[in-house]
Amino acid sequence: MKIIYLKPLSGYATPLRSDTLWGMLCWGIRHLWGDATLTTFLAACEAGQPPFVVSSTFPCKQYGKDWIPFFPNPLPFPDAHDVDLAIALKNAILRKKYKKETAFVNLEDFTSILNGNLTANDLRQRLRDVMDEEDRLAEESKRTGKRKKERAISEGEILQTAPRCEDFSMTHNTIDRLRGGTLSLPIEGSTQDETAGQLFHSPETFWTDPFSDPNQEPNTGIFFLADGPDLSLLEPVLRLFRHWGLGADRTTGKGFFDFEIQDFSLSTPADANAMLTLSLFRPLPDELSAIDSFPVEDNRFKYRIELREGRVGHLHIDLKKQAHRYFTEGSVFPLLSGLTSRHLGGLVHQFDKPHPVWDNGFGFMVHLKWQ
Repeated sequence: MKIIYLKPLSGYATPLRSDTLWGMLCWGIRHLWGDATLTTFLAACEAGQPPFVVSSTFPCKQYGKDWIPFFPNPLPFPDAHDVDLAIALKNAILRKKYKKETAFVNLEDFTSILNGNLTANDLRQRLRDVMDEEDRLAEESKRTGKRKKERAISEGEILQTAPRCEDFSMTHNTIDRLRGGTLSLPIEGSTQDETAGQLFHSPETFWTDPFSDPNQEPNTGIFFLADGPDLSLLEPVLRLFRHWGLGADRTTGKGFFDFEIQDFSLSTPADANAMLTLSLFRPLPDELSAIDSFPVEDNRFKYRIELREGRVGHLHIDLKKQAHRYFTEGSVFPLLSGLTSRHLGGLVHQFDKPHPVWDNGFGFMVHLKWQ
């Protein structure tokens, strides 16, 4: 297995989920080696033997010289029915903090979750300890009348805190390429010969570390995992997209990156009883039937379903793809007997004209011991 760190040189206009990332890699294969190589690659995927499968991208940050990857947290907030109003209020606040601050966990915690050694109660207790310390300092400040002291941040808290996703709406002005100026339209309701430039907005995504030095270079990025019998195509394609950019708005400087590929392994339990997906996952009919055969009361089900749709443009053609439902990253299912490969699921065929179009439904599966 390989881990690929993408160190951003700009923001991203497109979320790099596993289906989007896989599609871009396919276009890179076609541009570098031609239609024949891409056709061979897709034929292997259709046969259920993909040369490689990829996860979605997740945040990472650099602490010292090492990169710390963060993975989706599959553990739901533990339910509690509190009679005491003060405790119920604190648990409500903790529930919000849990959803926001533990959506991603670092590699050490993720490995502990996979092996059944870290529970949702442990993560909740970490947040409660921080809240208790904040309350103590606030009470001390109120009692003494002095300015509230800053809470000491431990190294462990820095290592356990994932980067935050920041979305910006970037304002642009439409340029008349023929005349070299901004395009303009008459101002509605104006009696004079007044015009206004055509402004438009585009989203841009950055990852920020709350503990980073604002005077230093950004220490955050994204990463994805790749696994399979043939990973030789990955590095050349990434070198191509290093110059082209990933996602939308590449012509305006979005999606550019440096990258680093490293060997990677996850310590998974030998007595695993469940599986977790690190990508969008659309199971094949027989796989869905096997998953559905488990009783509803089985507590190894923890998943979310998302509807994915999009469009395909080709010359003057604009086609809408059929929407399909996928299990999202971090979803947990009972372990299927006989599962020996990294992947489940398969390609989702859309249409064949103006050219064949598939969506990636392969689930990047990881074994875990679900408590």
